[in-house]
Amino acid sequence: EAEGGPIKGPPSLIQIHLADDPDSIAECHVISGRAQAEKRMAEQIPKHFSLTIAISIWLTEENNVHFSDESVVPTTKTLQAVANQCCGESETREIRCTVETAGVVNVQSSTGRRSQLYSFKYEMSDGSNIGGASRADAKAIHVMLRKRIVDKCGYFVR
Repeated sequence: EAEGGPIKGPPSLIQIHLADDPDSIAECHVISGRAQAEKRMAEQIPKHFSLTIAISIWLTEENNVHFSDESVVPTTKTLQAVANQCCGESETREIRCTVETAGVVNVQSSTGRRSQLYSFKYEMSDGSNIGGASRADAKAIHVMLRKRIVDKCGYFVR
């Protein structure tokens, strides 16, 4: 008997989920919120599994006057061509790189020098995310790309 008197009605059953029962496993996943967490992760942090590396390039004095000469102003078109060339020359041609301007021109407060940040996103040619050994390959391509931006294009990398 409990403090409030005798227990009335049949005792409540305790359900124990079985590890080898697909229905029990599915119910556990629903209760745990795992499916919702996986959906949220896929929606909210898709870049978590991608490899994106940024390069900041100094803009020369001519950039302050807004020259359109690509030898002075690094454009995403020019940088994309260099990235495509580096990916094509790599041992694993399964990796591609997409170049985008990241943010606005940064002005250094003490000197007035300007720089622009560019992001280089590496992924597999089929559009899937990079993982494992492919990450090392992408980083090797990025080292080649960074060197080529300085040596061949003449840009100053921060």
